[in-house]
Amino acid sequence: PDPTFLKNNYNVEHILAQKNKQDSLMSQEEKDKIDNIGNLLVISRHSNSWLGSKSVQEKFALLEEGIYSDGLTYVTEFVKRYKDNSTNRNSEVIDQRAKDMAIEAYENVWNF
Repeated sequence: PDPTFLKNNYNVEHILAQKNKQDSLMSQEEKDKIDNIGNLLVISRHSNSWLGSKSVQEKFALLEEGIYSDGLTYVTEFVKRYKDNSTNRNSEVIDQRAKDMAIEAYENVWNF
């Protein structure tokens, strides 16, 4: 790894905010999806703080502007690929992203 990279400069953003776990209208299965890898995105600590508990649509809009993507290519790719589902961020969308990530890791990262 790059010696100038400091892991404490990055945080894990929950696209569907953790505060939604308190929503009494959500099923337990939907609440469990909030911590699913398909709902997570590594971004800078600063951007994570700024995005906070904003709605999914607001987060996608801000990330699409590029200000909060911090030049991270995978954040830009994430927005391009999933912004059409930002108004319907449900457990199916989260599961699909988790599967997409698994396929990407299997085929391109580990080259199986």
